[in-house]
Amino acid sequence: VDEGQITEEEANTHPQSNLLTGCLGTFQDPPLSVQHIPKLDVGDSVLACSDGLWHYFTAKELGAIVHGLPPREAGEMLVSKARQRARGGGDNLSLALIRVDAL
Repeated sequence: VDEGQITEEEANTHPQSNLLTGCLGTFQDPPLSVQHIPKLDVGDSVLACSDGLWHYFTAKELGAIVHGLPPREAGEMLVSKARQRARGGGDNLSLALIRVDAL
């Protein structure tokens, strides 16, 4: 996807979509990916999550939930909906959600 060879939609249904490219807790460090966010304003949110979560949502759905609810409630709703949509299957999931507040 990053190299433009396939779309995000194609990546989600690709036969090798479940292959790990890195993980925590091994003797080898996972590949590092750094993203720069030039500016965050009050009210902005940042969601970092595993594929076990984002696999079950469109970007529009994620945005609506993250921006429509307080962070704790949004996180709980995302986990609940992902588990529901996985129907007892699915991957493990994790997330970190922050919202920028005024000082």
